[in-house]
Amino acid sequence: MKKKVLSLCVCLLMATVALTGMGCSRKGPDDEPINQDATQLLVGNFDGGYGDAWLKEVKARFEEKYKDVSFEEGKKGVQVIIDTNDKYQGSGVIQQIASWPQHVILSEASDYYQLVGTNPNRTRIVDITDVVTSPMNYDFILGETDPSLSETNSIEEIMNPSMREYFKQEETGKFYGVPFYEATVGFVYDIDLFEEYGFYYCADGYGDSSGFAQDGNGNWMGRGAAVLGSKSSMTFEQAKAAGMKLSNGPVGKEGTWDDGMPATYDEFFKLCEYIKQGAATPLVWTGANYKDYLNSFMTSLTTDYEGLDQMMLNYTLSGSATDLGTAQNGQFVKDASATAITESNGYELARQAGKYYALQFVEKICRNDNYHFGSTFNSAYSHMNAQEDFLYSGKDGETDPIAMLIDGIWWESEATPTFNEMTSNMGEQYSKANRNFGFMPFPKATQEKVAEGKKTLYDHIFSMCFMKANIEEWKKPIAYDFIKFVNSDAQLVEYSQITDTPKALNYTMDDAQLDKMSPFGRSVIKAKQSSDIVYPFSTAKKYVNNQSSFAMAEMFRTSIGSSEYQWAANAFHENNSLTVDAYFGGMKTYTQNNWSKLA
Repeated sequence: MKKKVLSLCVCLLMATVALTGMGCSRKGPDDEPINQDATQLLVGNFDGGYGDAWLKEVKARFEEKYKDVSFEEGKKGVQVIIDTNDKYQGSGVIQQIASWPQHVILSEASDYYQLVGTNPNRTRIVDITDVVTSPMNYDFILGETDPSLSETNSIEEIMNPSMREYFKQEETGKFYGVPFYEATVGFVYDIDLFEEYGFYYCADGYGDSSGFAQDGNGNWMGRGAAVLGSKSSMTFEQAKAAGMKLSNGPVGKEGTWDDGMPATYDEFFKLCEYIKQGAATPLVWTGANYKDYLNSFMTSLTTDYEGLDQMMLNYTLSGSATDLGTAQNGQFVKDASATAITESNGYELARQAGKYYALQFVEKICRNDNYHFGSTFNSAYSHMNAQEDFLYSGKDGETDPIAMLIDGIWWESEATPTFNEMTSNMGEQYSKANRNFGFMPFPKATQEKVAEGKKTLYDHIFSMCFMKANIEEWKKPIAYDFIKFVNSDAQLVEYSQITDTPKALNYTMDDAQLDKMSPFGRSVIKAKQSSDIVYPFSTAKKYVNNQSSFAMAEMFRTSIGSSEYQWAANAFHENNSLTVDAYFGGMKTYTQNNWSKLA
């Protein structure tokens, strides 16, 4: 049965060990014995919810590859020592990196250009241009082509163009880092629950008057009853076999992976009402971190509305903004003409239509208690609590089923302890591999956007991999090759199979490889393959000099009279009189007032 705990956050106390040239340390950070007969490569890893199981697999393969190679006199092989720690995240990296013994860092939310610095002689991280531009099968340790790798492309070639431009330092033309993992925040939905209860939209003529299928008595069952006009229900698969058809979904095309999903925001909220009537709870999200999570979610909605080119204006600050406008009487009124965006007037982008509609969406789910689980604004309710309740709901005999979770695509890795607990206590059908969850395509704000048939995702994490500047010269080839090894085809695929998420690079997976992922992981890969991706990086001067001001946490800041709000969800939850129109109008006020302060 479900374990009731106030928090599932476990503090792991790890001893950080500095390995000196004398080799006096006997244990690494993960309590791994130090092999005095091998050369150590120290890797610092911020797991960000993805865990380090994938990295331990990389470690094992890398060590095996070089087990017979001597790097130091009297020693053979390399031992990769992994330190997974929160310190490898955020602004603290810049201040602390010089004191760390680690050679390679896998980081998140660090300012790349501050790490590089303006003086090449004082940079905090190493020039790895050769690593990024050389063929993937080149071995830096042996100085020759690695016959075990067939890839002839380079890391540079599999980088997204905007990322490639960002990581290639403008003044020097050199690379000092490469992308790491990728993260999107959105809806996770319980596919089995949707099928059991009929929480899908039917094509015209196959559902009830609301667009959903139910039996003649209004029971919340499978859809076959609606197809046959029967008072008995049938399973989802039986209904499909009987000829039931799903709606086209938000992309607007029949036969695509989004069939049956709500096409518009209006349809989404109609679905929420339907779910609630079906004795289920539509949504759950973390209460402890809801401000940040729902802000990230609004960024996702904005991105899907705006599309790649319009969303990237927020970072490039160069181009034509085609859908700016104002809020009037609860409606978005679009400007009559486009606005040319430059670094001098980038504040105008606070008026993008996608931001207005995202505010409307979040205001509605925050203020309607029928739409969300009761703990979603409880400050003690962690993201892992939300994941646990989502997994156990409808199965623990205590809570109604929960249809959807708002979280990042990393949620399954974070929820591994709960999956394992349920598997142990309730059977293999509750394992991660056998639970049937999907990444729901975002509904569109308007029917007009459905007609466009485009999907765009936002990468929420500034993640990257780099080398520390003061690494010994003789050890650099080992670090070079480790970075290249991590980004080889085989390791990219294995990363996705273990974490059920993609890396922020372009690579393909065949059906056999995808079959080793969870149903949710496969849906994430499918979403990435069929979408444009916004990587919020730019070489625009104002962006480079003020990267923190362009973070997601700043996108929805607003000034309304004497009041200032950073988190829209919190503002709407705590102030019932605050309107979307007022909040939206204040966003330009805030942005314009602060724009001149950005160098």
